[in-house]
Amino acid sequence: MMGKCKYGVLVQKALIRTGCLSLIIVTLLRAEVNAASIPGIDNGIDSLMMLFRKADSCLKFQDQGGAKLFASQARQQMMKSGKPETVSELIFVADLFARVFEPGLGFSILDEVITKRNGLTRHQEMEIKNLLARMMYQSGNYTTANELFTNNLKWAEKHGMDSLKTLSLIGLSEMARVKNETGPELNYALQSLEVAKANQFKSLEAEGHMLTGDIYISRKSFNDAKKSFLSALRIFYMMQDSARMINAQLRLGWTCYLMKDLDSAKAWYNKGLKIAILLNRQKSIANAYGNLGTIFRDIDQVDSALYFYRRAIESGKKIDDYFAITWIYRDQYELYKHLKQFEKSLESHEFYKQYSDSLESQQFRRGLEQTRAIYEAENRQQQILVMSLKLKHHTFLLYVIGGGALLISIILLLVIIQIRSNSKRKISEMKRIVTELTQRNLRQQMNPHFIFNILNSIQYAIYQQDSVAVNEYLGKFSLLMRKTLENSRQTSISLKEELDMITLYLELEAIRFKDRLSYEIIPDEEIDLVDCKVPAMLIHPFVENAISHGLKNKPGHGHVGIFLRIEDTHIRCVVEDNGIGRKAAGEIAGKSDEHHKSLGTSITESRLDLINELYGKNFTVVIEDLFDHSGNPAGTRVIIHLPILFVP
Repeated sequence: MMGKCKYGVLVQKALIRTGCLSLIIVTLLRAEVNAASIPGIDNGIDSLMMLFRKADSCLKFQDQGGAKLFASQARQQMMKSGKPETVSELIFVADLFARVFEPGLGFSILDEVITKRNGLTRHQEMEIKNLLARMMYQSGNYTTANELFTNNLKWAEKHGMDSLKTLSLIGLSEMARVKNETGPELNYALQSLEVAKANQFKSLEAEGHMLTGDIYISRKSFNDAKKSFLSALRIFYMMQDSARMINAQLRLGWTCYLMKDLDSAKAWYNKGLKIAILLNRQKSIANAYGNLGTIFRDIDQVDSALYFYRRAIESGKKIDDYFAITWIYRDQYELYKHLKQFEKSLESHEFYKQYSDSLESQQFRRGLEQTRAIYEAENRQQQILVMSLKLKHHTFLLYVIGGGALLISIILLLVIIQIRSNSKRKISEMKRIVTELTQRNLRQQMNPHFIFNILNSIQYAIYQQDSVAVNEYLGKFSLLMRKTLENSRQTSISLKEELDMITLYLELEAIRFKDRLSYEIIPDEEIDLVDCKVPAMLIHPFVENAISHGLKNKPGHGHVGIFLRIEDTHIRCVVEDNGIGRKAAGEIAGKSDEHHKSLGTSITESRLDLINELYGKNFTVVIEDLFDHSGNPAGTRVIIHLPILFVP
């Protein structure tokens, strides 16, 4: 731990000055927000850039609401008076829009800069390359982001741009973390540190130390993590970067907490808290208060723990920091549960679930906005490229064929436009039908019988006064409903999301069947579950059929197996059960309900027909009856050929 001899009184005085100045800046920025829209004040480019710089200042003080407000006013002003003209200002504005979760505008601005390419310096080109990769990473488009970071690294090595090389290595390290590649993650981070140290890039060196510290924490190498965060803190102190000093101190507090050194953890959190209060950084304040509450909880100082939890929640609510509020309510729930104060424990758990749902909704909306914005930006870029190619072709025809060919070109162009228009209408109609079928599929999946059984189990747990079981059951049931509703809105999802939803459904069914049901899900190791996209909710109906028709009326133990392997351009998915077979299930269904008709399979086959027509493939579903050595029915096997959809 760094002692007072390293900082002393000079640091405290500097922080006090910085904190007072920060409070004054934030106050002035909030006071000036209305002035930008008052009639009579110049609304030209100068005032436009001033609004963008105010938004940037708000972001530095973790005031996301203020930043969005200034950015929104700047966007309205930009629609009236036009964008900034200089390349540096355009890059600055694009980066700002990305940081306030409006990447669509950022992409469109960068498209314009890249298209013109007039007067771009090598440093500006470097900034654009890194910013594009960062925006792809923040938007969740990991495949494209990884490709951009790799290309940036090659370009930087070729042109001797060591700063971009460092940034690219940091980006590749973060991409490796997303893919759970622990070896490359640390190697890239250490390489970035070497390049930064060799070139005296102090800011990037500190960022590299912070990154390696987080990697060491994930590996439980806490001593190495502590050394990395201390190295970063020393650099931030030399740079007089108070904001990032807070981050390093809070990470040191967390590291010491994981090392069970609660006194040191408390000291680091208190140091970070003092600076955060001076700088009015509510996000950091909430984090420090919340972790101090957990420390006091662990040493059985209940009053102090509850006091810090309350202060943390107050700070989090000021800036709608749902992430912090969620985990603080969760820790508070654990505290009340330990104290056997069940009423307060239940209240904390309800707040935890409420803010957890709000956090997921917020993240879902942001992801949806980012995905839509990226699609619109890429579509605009493709349109510009198509228009450029048409113009070149048109000019060539003018020189070669002359005026007579101009008329032919116009006729051909009109025909092409008509054909493309008809194709777009056809694709739009297909997507509409796919969406309708998905919704019908959703209603078939979450059928009343399943919900009725779930509610019966919950009622029984309530009657037994088993609040823990009720909470667990309700939590899983609500999560399954939420995932099903979310996935039903999308044409395609990752294979991991599809399997996660099926796993959750099987867990609930296993609880309902008690010891009579087991299951296994075995994907091939070669399948990238995160990057591989498949049509949403295509496997689930067959899993539900296996349980509802094959195992429901089977005496003894039932088993469902799901096996996936990659074959050329598709994935072969097998859903297999050891139930009573289709013939016996059909006879039972006919006796119990003459009007019963299972639509899950037919809806799924209809969806596959549309997907085949849309992508020009030939994917099918094959259902096989299984028999034992004596020729008696021994279950059903469904073979689904899943199309791999390469969509961002």
